[in-house]
Amino acid sequence: MLAAAAGPAHAGDLFKCGTTFQDRPCADRAVQQRFSLTQGEFAIQQVNPDTDRDCARVAADAMGWWQRMAAGETKQRLNAEIQARPIERQQKSLLRDVLNVLGEMRGQPVEVRSQLESRCMAYKRNHGYATEREVARSTDADVWRAEAEARRAEAEARQAEARARFWR
Repeated sequence: MLAAAAGPAHAGDLFKCGTTFQDRPCADRAVQQRFSLTQGEFAIQQVNPDTDRDCARVAADAMGWWQRMAAGETKQRLNAEIQARPIERQQKSLLRDVLNVLGEMRGQPVEVRSQLESRCMAYKRNHGYATEREVARSTDADVWRAEAEARRAEAEARQAEARARFWR
């Protein structure tokens, strides 16, 4: 029920509901399994129907931290873990930002995950990052252009061959 209230699925989406497949979110599941257009498999576990694979992954990963904080672990301890990671400073800064957001979130786990997915998608749109659907559309457009160019080149080659036969 939560998935249906979260918003409509996009045209062309395919959801796996147990052993059946459908073009809308599963009514009986809070976390949806959606076909990834860029990976070619049911690789996305998401709460909101419009979440792309990157934001679904980030939200799922962040839920571990949220659950630890909800169980009483301090933000300082989690910050220390982030600092100890062998990653770039910018990545550490982003993870600390996520941790700060998590500290503000309240509700049931599925509600928190929904909020995380929504915030991530808004961040991507507001900062000009391509969503999975945009990448898939641009890839489809690139394939279409390449196929059209190949057909045009083939037609030109046939015309040149016909002209050459005509002038023999």
